[in-house]
Amino acid sequence: MPETVTYKQVGDCALQLDVYPSERPGPSPVVLWLHGGALMFGDRTLGAPTSAIRQRCAEVGIATVAIDYRLAPETKLPHILADVLDAVWWLQQEGHRFNLDGARFAVLGQSAGGYLALLLGGWSVPPPKAVVSLYGYGDVTGAWYTTPSRHYTSLPAVTEDEARAALSPTPLSAAPLDFTLPLTAAPRYRLYLYTRQQGCWPDYALGVSPQTHPEAFAPYCPVRQVTAAYPPTLLLHGTADTDVPCAESLALAAVLQGVGVPHQLVTVPEADHVFDLLVTPEAMAAPEPSAAAQACTTAVAFLSKYLG
Repeated sequence: MPETVTYKQVGDCALQLDVYPSERPGPSPVVLWLHGGALMFGDRTLGAPTSAIRQRCAEVGIATVAIDYRLAPETKLPHILADVLDAVWWLQQEGHRFNLDGARFAVLGQSAGGYLALLLGGWSVPPPKAVVSLYGYGDVTGAWYTTPSRHYTSLPAVTEDEARAALSPTPLSAAPLDFTLPLTAAPRYRLYLYTRQQGCWPDYALGVSPQTHPEAFAPYCPVRQVTAAYPPTLLLHGTADTDVPCAESLALAAVLQGVGVPHQLVTVPEADHVFDLLVTPEAMAAPEPSAAAQACTTAVAFLSKYLG
């Protein structure tokens, strides 16, 4: 079982993290794990506990710290980014208490967590040794996010009143999903569904529209933050992703290539969103692993290379 710590307090909102130790003597290098959920739902237990990548990292001597951060739209992007940066600060200042080597850290995120991981690559001081983005994205002002999604508009419509009913009067650091119910029944997911059907997710995330205030989004688009000093980056994406277009990772890979940043792009044929959550450690060790399992193995190898 992981050890849980409150790493930040904002008023009555406690931000917690879970420390998953490695299986080798430390101090251990560490992966800062950022959960998905469109920045609107989920918590630190979404992905990390059962992830084959995390389990394999532990076996090769890499610890994981999975964090909560405040959720949109009650909290806007600048303050969400501040939470993630404060988690990096916690690693530097307090990680040694948990046998963690805060100087050797990478960041990994899934979906919106992948977006935050990519954002952290340009914002964090010190920078991570490596960035791993699983089906993340580099541009929150692209047409895929600012116009109605073909995939999501094929689902029953969510009204604005229903979306607003899911809002909290106070900041949230977690909105866990009940997996005994259909995903589309979760109020916070339906809030996200509304923003994708209307093409207004960026408006909810930052509080202004990219059409009227494009300059406000520049600091929060990783694709615009990449320089030659950006950390080595691994991009993993399914070619059949119905939530975040695979083109997002392709575009970011081209930018990384253009400035000479060491990087890898792995596309998983016919894989949809969250393909890695279906991969087990046994599948990764199979004599003939699937493309998804091979992608997870690549993630562990990439992290081992830059955290070694």
